[in-house]
Amino acid sequence: MKVEQSESKSDDFCKQIYEQATSHLRKLMNDLDNKVAQLELRKLNEQIKQRNVKNKLSKNNLDDFLINVFMFIANFKNAKKFNEALKKNSTDNIAREKLIKINQHMNLVNEQRDYLRN
Repeated sequence: MKVEQSESKSDDFCKQIYEQATSHLRKLMNDLDNKVAQLELRKLNEQIKQRNVKNKLSKNNLDDFLINVFMFIANFKNAKKFNEALKKNSTDNIAREKLIKINQHMNLVNEQRDYLRN
């Protein structure tokens, strides 16, 4: 599965933003409706977008390096559902396989988008 983004890698500026985003993403993982975390992530994305404009990225690439908050929320929501199923029945192999696939997908996204992996 390919994650669309220009060929360039994130720079130190983006990596610092991603580091700041980690705590907000953890808050979202625990509370998918955390409006404060969502707002902070939007602010961080705005900083990245402003940097992209400053760096004169083409119009098609202005969204490069943005944190895909909706993708994280969707994956957290799915993971939570399967995690709860495993808590009810630790032998639920379907739920276990789904969690593994979600984790693999998130690792792929992190690698392709150059997000932090912690």
